Amino acid sequence: MKSESAVTAPALDARTRTGMLAKMMEIRYAEEAIQGLFLENLVRGSTHLCIGQEACSAGIAWARTPGDTITCTYRGHGHALAWGMSLKSLIAELMGKASGACKGKGGSMHLTDASIGLLGLPVLFICENNLYGEYSPLAHTTPVTDLADRAVSYGMPGIIVDGQDVETVYHEVCAAADRARSGAGPSLIELKTYRYKGHSRTDPATYRAPGELDRWMQRDPIVLLANKMQADKQIDDAQLEKMKQDTQRTVADAVAWAKAGSCSGKMSPWRAACSR
Repeated sequence: MKSESAVTAPALDARTRTGMLAKMMEIRYAEEAIQGLFLENLVRGSTHLCIGQEACSAGIAWARTPGDTITCTYRGHGHALAWGMSLKSLIAELMGKASGACKGKGGSMHLTDASIGLLGLPVLFICENNLYGEYSPLAHTTPVTDLADRAVSYGMPGIIVDGQDVETVYHEVCAAADRARSGAGPSLIELKTYRYKGHSRTDPATYRAPGELDRWMQRDPIVLLANKMQADKQIDDAQLEKMKQDTQRTVADAVAWAKAGSCSGKMSPWRAACSR
């Protein structure tokens, strides 16, 4: 059975919204800094940025309870930060430094922190549908418009969610997690979202339709939440600007700290991941 989330999610309290907004800013500015490090040839291999998809990371993380864990494929930096990995250890990891989360052995696509938790069930399957599979538009690779339709073949609910609205993501993930914990089984949640950058760091995304990026940027997840908070008088322009500047300064400090660290040694990736 497929269902669509409510158009308007219940408003969260100011403290929760502020935490979500700050975390989405941290993810955004961290990803922009990582892009810069890659262009300086300080990040080896490829990286896959989640700029534009921050509401997915924050909304999912705020719905977690003690003992929950997450595993990702592409674009996992935002989830790592939202679930508690430190900014310094994430950036150092991407730079191959011994001070990284996996002591420089995991890199962009193998981020892990043994202190955050272990895999277990019940489970939610969450698809961040950003409309592309690497370099191909979704419509070119599947006749299915809503990937949540596929849930029915596994006997689980399929739920379509506005992935640009962090509050909607939070409420829908909470509801699905509650069902799973009660013994009702897993769910497939499709978060409709969009990646602002290309598939990987060297992809200029020239295959996008004209105006597509601009249309999605009009529903930027950070701007959406900030606008709602301002409308509800939970934050003013000065507070918002201070939050931006504080976050940018924190990211810059983390980058400087990671640059100053020593490169990873010859420890095996397995030992590095398990020796924290």
